[in-house]
Amino acid sequence: MANVSKARLVIDQIVSVFPVEPVPPANVLLVDSQSQNPEAIETLQSFSGRRWDRISVDDLRYNYFALSVFSPRAIAYYLPSYLVAQLVDRSSLDVATSRIDYCFSETSAMRSADNVLVRFTYKQLLAIKNYYALRLLDFINVPSLSVEYFSTAPDVDLALVNVLKWIEFHRARGLMASTEDVARGCDADRASESGSADPRD
Repeated sequence: MANVSKARLVIDQIVSVFPVEPVPPANVLLVDSQSQNPEAIETLQSFSGRRWDRISVDDLRYNYFALSVFSPRAIAYYLPSYLVAQLVDRSSLDVATSRIDYCFSETSAMRSADNVLVRFTYKQLLAIKNYYALRLLDFINVPSLSVEYFSTAPDVDLALVNVLKWIEFHRARGLMASTEDVARGCDADRASESGSADPRD
């Protein structure tokens, strides 16, 4: 990243707000648990039972397609692996970077941005926002990156807008104080189904 000290602060923030336990069980990792897609099967074999902080950059680079086959719950759990890897070395993930943006801008029913973002606490959303703030600074400060930015600008912009929308939702509902008590996974599923955690209300 362009500013190493700022990147270090965001990495520390990510590590502090994304718990490594519990690891999602294998049967909830894929958006289609019955998929026979070779990429889906390989993703399952590579990530099943592994903590997000134990996934190497090489694993992420090799399984660059994982974010395309992960379920929203798996995206929410393994996202910090990708964010930290890119903050450490901006070029480390190659094409996986654009898939991070796509996770927060997708509109399909099963993997919509809201189905992913509902799973994050207020503090986690702030960490994601700060990740995007550093990426935008890179695009501004490093001319050679501008071409890449403009080629992915719609996804980047929409991703940031969606993250900010959910941050505002937490603020409006007064959810900041209880953020560390918000369980992910099944609790997020229940909140989404009940409509109590939807900024589109």
